Amino acid sequence: ISSHLSDMADLTTEFIDNWRKQASDITDDDGMRTVLSRSFDVLKNLCKEDWDASSLEYQLESMVVERGIAMKYDNKRNAHLRDFFYGLSESIQKTAPNCSLADRKEAQLLKSLKKEYTKARMKLKTSR
Repeated sequence: ISSHLSDMADLTTEFIDNWRKQASDITDDDGMRTVLSRSFDVLKNLCKEDWDASSLEYQLESMVVERGIAMKYDNKRNAHLRDFFYGLSESIQKTAPNCSLADRKEAQLLKSLKKEYTKARMKLKTSR
């Protein structure tokens, strides 16, 4: 099961990397490229097995700051699609801590269950 989850995480990371690269190829340098890139950075961090809370906090803060700067100086702010991307970035900001916390609790629970299962098997083997 863990191999399957790892493969899924790798595929997801590749998918996110592809979109992040496309975001970095945006030639109209008005801040949107950075907002999108930072958003993909946060999503990619959530897929990592060796997830780091301080790294996620840094990436979230960086995304929020860059989004604020981009919105402040965006002459096309009222364009529906641009507003959509700002909203998407903010949605990632608000969702990321909750998703990562739930995933980490689930992983911790699975690890604990595996440990208990292994102990029970060893106890069963020694009692035979």
